[in-house]
Amino acid sequence: MKNKKLPVLCIEQFKNDKPHLPYFYIKRFEEHVRDYDFISKPHRHDFFFMVYFTQGTGKHTVDFVTYDIHPGDVFFMSPAQVHSWELSPDIDGFVLFFSADFYLKDFAHHKIFDFPFFNTTQYQPLLHLPDSHLGFVTQTMQTMHDEFREQDKRVDEVLQSYLNVLLIRLSRLYQQQTTAGESLHLIHQIRQLEALIDAHYTTEKSVQTYADKMHLSVKQLNHICKVALNKSTSELIQERTVLEAKRLLVHSDWTVAQIGAHLAYFDNAYFTRFFKKMTGVTPEQFRKSL
Repeated sequence: MKNKKLPVLCIEQFKNDKPHLPYFYIKRFEEHVRDYDFISKPHRHDFFFMVYFTQGTGKHTVDFVTYDIHPGDVFFMSPAQVHSWELSPDIDGFVLFFSADFYLKDFAHHKIFDFPFFNTTQYQPLLHLPDSHLGFVTQTMQTMHDEFREQDKRVDEVLQSYLNVLLIRLSRLYQQQTTAGESLHLIHQIRQLEALIDAHYTTEKSVQTYADKMHLSVKQLNHICKVALNKSTSELIQERTVLEAKRLLVHSDWTVAQIGAHLAYFDNAYFTRFFKKMTGVTPEQFRKSL
């Protein structure tokens, strides 16, 4: 199977004169765009990603969904998501990358995917900051930026602490804006399910399997999905499968049959019917439309 070269960017690819900080990066966005103009084209990351816009406008496309960019917007992305930009000339803000290892070094008792914005299958990867939070986020990002430029020892500990506080504060605000009163336990269960689906969807389509892994009955699991998302568990599995099919149709040279087989749909006609049922078009039509 031959793949087009959809770039998978690593933190090490970005000029970092901090040999003791190979898994963290922060920069003014204006400088970042100027230094790395290739980021406007579709690509993936192998790290966690945040960008906070302080000025400018544009479009940010994440996994085939396009969002408008405004000052005060914060975008979050997890490894393997595909995105691209269209940015105005006056764009600025802060861009921040970190690996799971960097964060978990001092906060191993935390799970990164407990932060809702890093589970973007069902929750949008965008937070718009109210005016009351702009000062805190701007100052925290600036402090992290300045600290990153220093050569002091233990700078990694300082950055890890600031990063943890920033993620917690943004998580609180994100939950206020997006969960509409859902219980934290319910949100945690949905994130647990999404993580399981993301790990197994290419080979496992059975709702029973996911229910067993979560020590729930199928009825209980479907009830959780219905209350939180107004969807069934099967719909979540199907949506994740279609998302990967779209990625491969756009960013690979695989045939439709090869993509179907990769997703455990070995009957090409059945895979085509499934894709059309979910999207309204056949895989070939989707590929030609982009």
